[in-house]
Amino acid sequence: MTTPVIELQDLRREFRMGDENVNALDGASLTVEEGEMVAIVGRSGSGKSTLMNILGCLDTPSGGRYLLNGEDITELSDDRLSEIRGRYLGFVFQNYNLLPRVSALGNVELALHYRPRRGNKRALAMEALDRVGLAHRSAHRPPELSGGEQQRVGIARALVSDPRLVLADEPTGNLDSRSSDLIMATIQSLNRDDGLTIVVVTHDDEVAGVANRIISLADGRVVEDRIIEPRIVVSPIGPSGPEPVAPSATPTPDMAPGVTAPDPQTL
Repeated sequence: MTTPVIELQDLRREFRMGDENVNALDGASLTVEEGEMVAIVGRSGSGKSTLMNILGCLDTPSGGRYLLNGEDITELSDDRLSEIRGRYLGFVFQNYNLLPRVSALGNVELALHYRPRRGNKRALAMEALDRVGLAHRSAHRPPELSGGEQQRVGIARALVSDPRLVLADEPTGNLDSRSSDLIMATIQSLNRDDGLTIVVVTHDDEVAGVANRIISLADGRVVEDRIIEPRIVVSPIGPSGPEPVAPSATPTPDMAPGVTAPDPQTL
């Protein structure tokens, strides 16, 4: 029997607000097996963001246990949590979190400066961009890319370190419906074809329907956990079918003068 990628046991997270304690998570328990694609849904205030922060080792619970690949992260040091983020996790953010003065290739390559991945970093970054159909846009900076392309750069950045788990926080929240489908087709393909374990937090039913399992939260608890037949998203993403974009400015070098590497926790 394989070890689950995620195992939460009676997870709790309390915050102090004035004179009151707020239970953002109040005994949440769930398991995610390797190769699953799970959508976590719920209304505002249900505990989705708090849960995602704990899953991503960006926060620690007030009680209960979180086992990641069988390791209890509940009492780990900040240094060990940072190491786990770099070794096991890939993050996809709603707002992309790309450095605007750095090329697409440079943004992806930067992630490898903080991760124990062997090999030629530039070649690995280009390979990750090719997986999301953006090798031909590698020299362009984020302002020269569409929103959908910027998010695909973000996905490439999440993939380049070969993570065990990808966490996507509202990955289509800033995109139109067509770009949203392109992104979800990419994420779904990574799960179905490459076997990546993926957890998506979303308020969008269309996005949740791309997963094969939906977990609903309310008041910090898991109130529903169901297997579904996922909606299959087909898109022209790939090296031979790039997303049409408007003409862009002349490509720029990977790292503009004066730009420093970001904090690894933001990657």
